[in-house]
Amino acid sequence: MQNRMKVKNFKGLERDKKTGAILNTDKTAYNRYVREKNHRLIQKDELDNMRNEIALLKELLLKNK
Repeated sequence: MQNRMKVKNFKGLERDKKTGAILNTDKTAYNRYVREKNHRLIQKDELDNMRNEIALLKELLLKNK
C-alpha cells in the first residue's frame, strides 16, 4: 500500500496519507531552488565584504586627514 497520493492539479506534489503533509517530489525544481538560494547567499556575502572594505577605506581616509 502506498502512503502517498497525488495532489489534484499540482504536478510534483503528493500528500502523505498518514500525516496529511504535502510533499514536493519534483527533484528538478528542488535542485533549482537550492542552486538559486546558494547563489543568493554568495552574492550577499560578496556584498557584505564590499561594505566592510568600504567602511575600512573610509576609516583609513579619515585617519589620514
